[in-house]
Amino acid sequence: MISLRKKDLERLPDSLSKHSELRKLDLSKNKLKVVPEQIRSLQKLEEIDLSKNEIERLPLWLGELPHLKVLKLSHNKVDSLIIPPNSFPSLEYLDFWESDLMFLDPEICRLPNIKAIDLRHTYLGTRDLEWLYQCLGEEKVESTWGCDCN
Repeated sequence: MISLRKKDLERLPDSLSKHSELRKLDLSKNKLKVVPEQIRSLQKLEEIDLSKNEIERLPLWLGELPHLKVLKLSHNKVDSLIIPPNSFPSLEYLDFWESDLMFLDPEICRLPNIKAIDLRHTYLGTRDLEWLYQCLGEEKVESTWGCDCN
């Protein structure tokens, strides 16, 4: 586990990519605007916390990390999640709590290991997520919008 939490980082040190055996990485509460490219080389990574940064987009290569089980993106500016075929083969938990998320790719239903997704306080309401409840089941989806109000 490496924690670089609350370091006011805008980018990561190049030396991070040398930790090829790393399984957990905490980059929460920094000033990252993009997911750092060095993470791509961390092929054994199982958990990454990018919460409370300034990230607007997710790179497609993030889904290529073969062992990634936990992806925390709460309190970021990410407004969409695109899931190319065969991405996120091990992902179990996805956290978008209090983010700007407005679009979630229906391919999320094809993720073989997904156990929970946190969509509380996003721009996705219950009506927007009806398809997600149907494919994953209500017990796997956390959403703030519990009413079917007009």
